[in-house]
Amino acid sequence: MTFLRVHRLAGFLAASAAFASMAVSGELPTAFVLPYAGALLLALVLGDRTAGKLEGAWTVGLVAAALFLVGEAVIGNLDFVVAMALIVALLALNRLFNRRTVRDDALLHLTSLLMLAAGAALSAELAYGACFALFAVFATWSLTLSHLREAIEDGSAEEGAAALLGSRQLVTPGLLGALGALSAAALVGAAMVFVFFPRVTLGALQRHGGPGARVGFGDTVDLSAHGRIKDDPRVALRVRLNPAPPDAPLTLHWRGRAFDGYDGRTWSRSGTSGRKSFHRQVDGMFAVDQLPRGAAKVTQDIDLLPGVTDDVLLFAGRAESVRSPMGLAPYPGEIAQLYRDGGDDLLFGPPTSAEVHYSVVAAPEDSGAVYRGRGSDYPIDVAARDLQTPPAIDLRVRALADRLARENPDPYDRALATITELASRAYSLDPQPETKDPLARFLFESRAGHCELFSTAMAVLLRLSGVPTRNVTGFYGGIPIHGAGYWVVREGDAHSWVEVYFPGAGWVLMDPTPESARSAQAGGLAERWALFSDAMTLKWRRYVVEYDLRSQVEAAMKVGAALHGLSERLGGKRGKGQLKDALLRLVAVLVGLAALGGAAFAVRRSLRRRGAPLPRGPSTAAVRRARKLDHALRKALARSGVASGPATTATELAEAARQHRLAIAPAAQRAAERYLEARFGGGELSSAELAEHVEALEPLRHRP
Repeated sequence: MTFLRVHRLAGFLAASAAFASMAVSGELPTAFVLPYAGALLLALVLGDRTAGKLEGAWTVGLVAAALFLVGEAVIGNLDFVVAMALIVALLALNRLFNRRTVRDDALLHLTSLLMLAAGAALSAELAYGACFALFAVFATWSLTLSHLREAIEDGSAEEGAAALLGSRQLVTPGLLGALGALSAAALVGAAMVFVFFPRVTLGALQRHGGPGARVGFGDTVDLSAHGRIKDDPRVALRVRLNPAPPDAPLTLHWRGRAFDGYDGRTWSRSGTSGRKSFHRQVDGMFAVDQLPRGAAKVTQDIDLLPGVTDDVLLFAGRAESVRSPMGLAPYPGEIAQLYRDGGDDLLFGPPTSAEVHYSVVAAPEDSGAVYRGRGSDYPIDVAARDLQTPPAIDLRVRALADRLARENPDPYDRALATITELASRAYSLDPQPETKDPLARFLFESRAGHCELFSTAMAVLLRLSGVPTRNVTGFYGGIPIHGAGYWVVREGDAHSWVEVYFPGAGWVLMDPTPESARSAQAGGLAERWALFSDAMTLKWRRYVVEYDLRSQVEAAMKVGAALHGLSERLGGKRGKGQLKDALLRLVAVLVGLAALGGAAFAVRRSLRRRGAPLPRGPSTAAVRRARKLDHALRKALARSGVASGPATTATELAEAARQHRLAIAPAAQRAAERYLEARFGGGELSSAELAEHVEALEPLRHRP
């Protein structure tokens, strides 16, 4: 491609990488991202034709868009940082469609840099780091070529500048590769500054997003809906357990929300009316339940990833207390509001779309035998809310509930019998056809369905027989990340079960879905990629985003300890055997490198003997003599009244001598040709030949 085309492409790539750094945050509206990406490609194709046209329309449109976005931010419909990011993106798009001079490129660079800064404010995740690295390379290309273009346009005549900008030889892959290596070196230097320069966190400048998308934690559960969420390998939770169980898959139910209202097709929740705030105790701990003494408690350190829920804390077992770290609060050091609603959901506020970190001290559920023989003396509020059934219900469902009640007088035995009855139904993710009564169809016609149908069937059958029951959504299981010390719960692990009320014990977890069908069915390459991506994101956050002064001190102490140990080994105080092994390994590496060098030398000699031409550049002496010849040529033309600039080529000098009909024109043509051969073509230029050309350019030799 020509110089000008490569220059335009470099600016386009830099702006695209900067916009991608904002888009990967997921904060920009989808209705903006997709059209903008199309407009970027359109600017790349049509930018040369549209430059300088409709500038008035662009100005009016940008002002109108900016006023609209600012207004949306003021009234609260749009986050202020997102609004500013969209405005900057539109300014960059304007420059891409209207690039004519180097000044336009400078404005494009500025807006691209502002987009990169906006991306850091919106999200500093791993994807942003990749976009930042790409921007560093593309911006280096664009800035360097902009400088060269400015030098060409300032130092050459209009015709010569146009010829150079249209040249296909000025910008080579080697030049772009060297500039990419330069940007990589700059990134390494920036990383060193990042590691060693004292880090100070300004919490007041941190941005926290508004409510985000929720996966399975809405206010309703619709039995007629269907999907393939079991195939979703994306990570929803990271879990660390203390004491840690064996490094094997977990069999835990991660509770989210409970639903108590059922109308025959949809579950709803009325628990928000009984919301109760917790009081903070010591060190950010909130008391939840009073567990019996001697209970086997487990501390669950949980990372709740963005997009799963915006206000629900998931946990397994019976929670005793919750530690509220800074992740739950809008600003570091501020204590979040923690509360529990009438459905025993554990919630926090204010809602956030950011990743949330918290710890729960909990105990596993008691064994089932302790719930037998507790009778049916239920609290009034429980009986009124959690025994409700639809007024019109299939007679077959009522008959099945009556049979289970007659055969199992005790509520606990009745619950177990219901699970046994449902075990004869098959688990299936196939879409359910539209029907007025999805429960009756599941129980008596298809006899197959997903977990929400299993849990709904158990809840309704128990309610019809007088046992309070509610539907619960959350996640089940967890797979270990071997060697990392934590488990991940995937979005495909989303699950539904029931909680049954027993007097004196409260709500007890029971799951009618076959155990083999509770966890995600994801696997293969998609799951491995999702787990690898999550692990890299965790490392990025730990070693980059959350890197602070304390981390620097700890790293310095580790480096100091390592250097101290090395000095002791070199001094012979300890580790003589280890030092000997290290020296032997070093010698082996040096021998290997020498062997490789010898092999490369032998191949080179073999190619020479066979007559294979080897690429060879000009020698250093030839380059020096060529530069002297170029200087002599410029000096001779200057004496003849022909001026030249830094960007004027030797060919242009010889052509200028011919156009001015100078006597030294033939000598200038020969000197220009020999200069190019010696400077760029690999040819040699001896001292004697240099002296001949310089003498030929002397004005005394050309006097009439």
